[in-house]
Amino acid sequence: MFFYDMLLAIVLAIIVIALLTPTGRYRAGNKIGAWLFFLPLLFLLIWSMGAWLTPVGPPVAGVYWLGFAIPAFFLLLLLFALSTPSGPPRKDSDITPVDAEEEAAAGTVIAFTIFFWIIIAAALFAIVIRYS
Repeated sequence: MFFYDMLLAIVLAIIVIALLTPTGRYRAGNKIGAWLFFLPLLFLLIWSMGAWLTPVGPPVAGVYWLGFAIPAFFLLLLLFALSTPSGPPRKDSDITPVDAEEEAAAGTVIAFTIFFWIIIAAALFAIVIRYS
């Protein structure tokens, strides 16, 4: 059951990312970055949420797949809602100081890195607790 749950979670994570990237939500250069960022994150989140949900739907190979598909669907909706469409970058150089954009980008990277690792650790903890 552990292996099938993991396999289903990775397949659903790949489907969610495949639906997200060609929609124009990410610029062409960021599609690989989106895969590298979202694949482990979505995989672990779908797996941990699906493992903890009450089994729903018909079992396939002993896995209640609908319990994994529901979190994947809601994560897809959340990512669509939070992402902004790609477009030409804005020119705000008249309003903001020159160094402000670099400082903001550095702070954003640090915040997202910390958030990423906290979510990964929490999802791994939930998976370990569920299967132990």
